[in-house]
Amino acid sequence: MTVRKICLVSWVPLRKEPSSASEMVSCLLFGETCTVVSQEGEWLSVICEHDQYPGFIPEKYLADETLILPENHVKWLNFGPVIARPVLTEEDSENWFGSLILSPGSWVSSSGVLEIQGNEYYFHANSSLFDSRKFLKQFINTPYLWGGRSIFGMDCSGLTQLYAAAQGIPIPRDAYQQIEMGHSIDFLDRQEGDFAFFQNKTGKITHVGIVLNGGQIIHASNQVRVDKLSKIGITHSNTQELTHELVEIRRIL
Repeated sequence: MTVRKICLVSWVPLRKEPSSASEMVSCLLFGETCTVVSQEGEWLSVICEHDQYPGFIPEKYLADETLILPENHVKWLNFGPVIARPVLTEEDSENWFGSLILSPGSWVSSSGVLEIQGNEYYFHANSSLFDSRKFLKQFINTPYLWGGRSIFGMDCSGLTQLYAAAQGIPIPRDAYQQIEMGHSIDFLDRQEGDFAFFQNKTGKITHVGIVLNGGQIIHASNQVRVDKLSKIGITHSNTQELTHELVEIRRIL
């Protein structure tokens, strides 16, 4: 029998090995689910259902998906930061159990209320309209975090993956996998929303960003930022240094 789990905290790291000291390779956001492969003590070996990415998460951070979401439950992708506030009664108002701040790209309850560990939270999700610029601007200045996919920390391919997911298109986790998606576009024919891929000195695809109008690109490098894009690559807007060598523009969305 397949065991599915759901993330019911703001986000949880996905580790390469079953240890808190192990490299963080990705993460699950609130409402995202995974399939359990095996268990090693407190650690679950899981596969993320949105991109089939494997890793390890402590069991305590995940809940049984079948207990939380009924079969007919519909989840909403939120396009903006959401504060999930607790539903308080007169009796528990003195024992307030706190809010959850959720990143854009999380999945929230379509009913507006979800019980988490015996406490009820309500959501006000901005899930009706998608505006690509507004969605991306929310991540500006988010610090770079290897394996990050949220406003709490972001890496380059995490940004492009969330951007695609917000438009209903699941894509792989890493830049070298994402370059296999879609089709190649001539630099002069690029459009806002295309993906730009970059290589290191050995020719390996190590970076990806999202093309903007006006010769710009948004990407995660030290932080999520907007820089200049040319046929050669990315030029840092402040230092004017060439930071990344362009390989290809691809239309994926």
